[in-house]
Amino acid sequence: MSTRMTHLAPISALLMIGICGLPTPTAKGADSTEVVLLGTLHGMHHQNARYSVGILRDLVVKLLKPSAILIELPPAIGGEPTIEKQRIAGRLANDENWSANAAADVLQIPVIAYDREGRNEYYEETKYFDREGRLNRRIDPWRSSTENAKLAPAETALLGPLLGNAARSRDYFMLNTGPEVINSDGFDRIIRLKHFIWEELMPELSAQVRSLNDLAGEFAFFRDEWHERNRIMAGNIATQARKRPGQRIVVLCGCEHRYILRDLLLAQPEVHLKEFYEVTASKP
Repeated sequence: MSTRMTHLAPISALLMIGICGLPTPTAKGADSTEVVLLGTLHGMHHQNARYSVGILRDLVVKLLKPSAILIELPPAIGGEPTIEKQRIAGRLANDENWSANAAADVLQIPVIAYDREGRNEYYEETKYFDREGRLNRRIDPWRSSTENAKLAPAETALLGPLLGNAARSRDYFMLNTGPEVINSDGFDRIIRLKHFIWEELMPELSAQVRSLNDLAGEFAFFRDEWHERNRIMAGNIATQARKRPGQRIVVLCGCEHRYILRDLLLAQPEVHLKEFYEVTASKP
């Protein structure tokens, strides 16, 4: 077995097994709105022939036939609207955004932005990506060093490989598999594991390392931003669902958001979550 597949094997197994404690759908009323979360690849569809922009478009047009498509964009960026005449503005209409516009043109339905208002401005104000880069640069060498092994050898032996395997498995599946894998419970578990390690285990272990014990605030910042943004996104999706009782909407979301958006939307009485492969008949 190749080194690459050895890395992937433990995580790939998650695609075949269940995990206790995951949320399960509850019965919804007849007036609830069917919401299909379609995980997307954020700029990688052109690299994956099994989940190309054309395949994504055709899933929406030929199978799902929704009354609206929701896209992971804020209502404006830099003061310029992201949606113009119910379509994604031309400067942003690439990759899955192209798929959304193309599907909406065929079906004659609106495209709606549902991400947090002021998202990009917030990232600039907080220097989000610079801070993320600095945090990774400080954490990565430590994960492979012997400094932490003296403090928590068992946890350290598991932490680095798990986090690395989760990220490599995510990338492998995003580049090589179709929508049925990207939109599966197994893939969601990989992303859930990645976030659990980053949000829960890494802060606890780094606090035990003298050179890293000042990072608690940074870990908290990224954890809180992730949960707050997804909470707002789920709220905006639920708002759009309430406007379309008895209909179906498709929500295009980066595949890392699927697990947490599903958790949040399962609690919304007006939302009936469905996977694209569970849809057997179109709704108007």
